[in-house]
Amino acid sequence: MFFNKFHRQQQLLLSGLILCCALIFPAHVLAQENSYPIKQHYASTNCPACDKLVEQYNAIVDQLYAEEINHYELHIARLADHKQNSIDYGHLQYLLSLGSKASASEVEAAKRVEQESAADFHRHLDEEEASEKAIELLKAKLGRRGREIQRCEKKCAPITSNTSVNLTPVTTYGVTGTYGWQNVYVGVQLIETWGRVTTIETSRATGETTNRFTDSGDPLGVGILAGYNFRPWNNNVQLGPFASINSLNQTIKHQFTGGNFIGTTTHWIGTLGVKAGALATQNIFIYGLGGISWLNEDMRINLGGPSTSNNTTVSGFTLGIGGEYQPTAWKQLKWPVSLALQLQHTWWQNANVNNPVSSPGFNYTFKRQDNTIGLGVNVYPF
Repeated sequence: MFFNKFHRQQQLLLSGLILCCALIFPAHVLAQENSYPIKQHYASTNCPACDKLVEQYNAIVDQLYAEEINHYELHIARLADHKQNSIDYGHLQYLLSLGSKASASEVEAAKRVEQESAADFHRHLDEEEASEKAIELLKAKLGRRGREIQRCEKKCAPITSNTSVNLTPVTTYGVTGTYGWQNVYVGVQLIETWGRVTTIETSRATGETTNRFTDSGDPLGVGILAGYNFRPWNNNVQLGPFASINSLNQTIKHQFTGGNFIGTTTHWIGTLGVKAGALATQNIFIYGLGGISWLNEDMRINLGGPSTSNNTTVSGFTLGIGGEYQPTAWKQLKWPVSLALQLQHTWWQNANVNNPVSSPGFNYTFKRQDNTIGLGVNVYPF
């Protein structure tokens, strides 16, 4: 029963990793910079020459604001075209895979629809690129006019800045602003670790395997973590290092009659790694992770005579997926706070006890893999 459960967890982890990659890749390719195109108008002055420049400056601001909104709408249209083209392409490939079972008219119609949706996608892509160039030209023009105002104000009365408020911000790829993600964070978590240990007994004299046991355990534990998120491409893709350490009292042992046993007791697990993912929305961060882990445990052998207990720390490799959610209502708190859910799998290095006093003439190898699910709270205080 446990093996079926364990393998189902591995299948779930693999499926989740594939899904996470599928989410992150298009987000990285299609995402744009998250920004608020807010109008910033210069106020009128008592200098006619400066007022003329201010009027020109404010007119450029209005053009830039309109072009940024146009760029956003083109971006959303391109995303919609991309999605539709993917659907049309998939339908075409499905018909082609049917071979003679699909009529020629169906295939031709599917090809025509796919070509049309592809043409729409490339048309909006070209328009979006043209809009980006127009925005850059307007920004350059705005910068020149601003420098002219600064030179003029040295000769005339000071010019004050008046920023418009209560404007509707523009969002890009479903993400508004950068609230509470690009920062140092610390957190606590409650974990449950499903561990599977295979104990192999071999003869010291011949090397022959004399016994093999597989046992499991899944206690609760607690942990702390810290990390840092940053956005190397100034879009909704972010990554960063993290470190975590979990404390748990996990005993996995094979029980014999008379109270004898062979097993392990885990004390703590630490991990250093990297998270990489994307903001699906302003409040949701989806990521994959990978890292190096360490496990501290006692290997215990009690077969009726003197008992053996050896402490060791083994390393392992961890892969996983996770997500964080920042509730909108919590944004009124002093620091951003998120709820986190994470699933990971770790392959551990073998641990060995050779020729123990409790079982002379034999060597013992402990092979282990873990599935861990964690539920926690992260705080971004800086």
